[in-house]
Amino acid sequence: MHEYFLYVNDPYICLNKNKDKFLADFKDVFRNVDQCQKKAAEFTDLCLKPAVEDFVNRSLGPDIIGEMKTSEQFSTRMSFQYSVLLDLLSQDDFEKYESFICSYEEYVKKWILNKILERFSKGSTMFEEQHLQSCINSINNAIQKAKTENSGNVKSFVEDVCQELCDKLVISQDALGAFMILNNADQDQFAHWLTECVKDMAQTLRESLKEHPSKLNYRTFM
Repeated sequence: MHEYFLYVNDPYICLNKNKDKFLADFKDVFRNVDQCQKKAAEFTDLCLKPAVEDFVNRSLGPDIIGEMKTSEQFSTRMSFQYSVLLDLLSQDDFEKYESFICSYEEYVKKWILNKILERFSKGSTMFEEQHLQSCINSINNAIQKAKTENSGNVKSFVEDVCQELCDKLVISQDALGAFMILNNADQDQFAHWLTECVKDMAQTLRESLKEHPSKLNYRTFM
C-alpha cells in the first residue's frame, strides 16, 4: 500500500501522464490564446463528469433496495425465505440444492442479484435521471453562487465551485490540480462556457443512459 501511494504520487509519473496537456497549455499562454472555452470543457470532462457519474452510481444502491422491497418476495424475512425455497424446489436442480446447502450465503447473494437484474432488465433510467438532474442543478447553482463572489481569477472561481459541491460530489484533486496549471482564462467568459459545457455534459450522460440503460445497475452490485 505504501509503495502504491508513492507510485501514484510520484511527481515524475504525474508529469509524464499530463505532459501533452501541459505542453498545450504552455503554448496557449505563450501565444496569449484565450483558454476560456477549452478550459471550461477540460474542467467539465476531467473533473465534473467523473464526479457526477460516481455520484449517480453510488446513489443507485439505496434506490434499488427501496424498489425491491416493494416486491412481495422481499417484503418480510419470512416471504423472502419462502420465495427462495419455492424457487429452489421449482428448479429441481441437484447443483442448486448442493449450492444452497453448502454455500447458503453465496447462493442467496446470487439469487438476490438475479432478481435485481431481472427487475431492471428493461433498464429503467428513472433513478439515474433523478440523480443526474440533481447534480446538474447543484453544479449550476454553484456556478451562479461563485459568480457573485467576484473571485477575480479562474483559480479562485473554480475553488469556490468545488467548495460549494464538496458535500455532494467527489472531485479528483489530481485532475483539478492538473487543470489549474497555466490557466489564464477570463473568469466571466469561463463561467459562460462552463455553463454551456455542463448542458452538453448532461445531454451526453442522458444519451449514454438511454443507449446503455442496464450498465449502471449491473456495476452497482459487482
